Amino acid sequence: MDIFRKKEIVTAIYKEGGFSKAAKALHIAQPSLSVMVSNIEKEIGARLFDRSTTPVRLTQIGEKYLECCGNISMIEEDFIS
Repeated sequence: MDIFRKKEIVTAIYKEGGFSKAAKALHIAQPSLSVMVSNIEKEIGARLFDRSTTPVRLTQIGEKYLECCGNISMIEEDFIS
């Protein structure tokens, strides 16, 4: 999965406040979304979301992850320009 798809997934969960709503917005099954997030978390070695709250919240690592993804997007846009 590329960085832009990962960012889209993490952002959707953050904006929607949960996995079920994000899955619906992304038009994918919630269990598939959960697996995707678990794979991202394994890859980076840290949790992105605090799942003990409703709505779910980004962890500090999750916030940094989205920030870095945003920076990558800006670099790509700058390069294309």
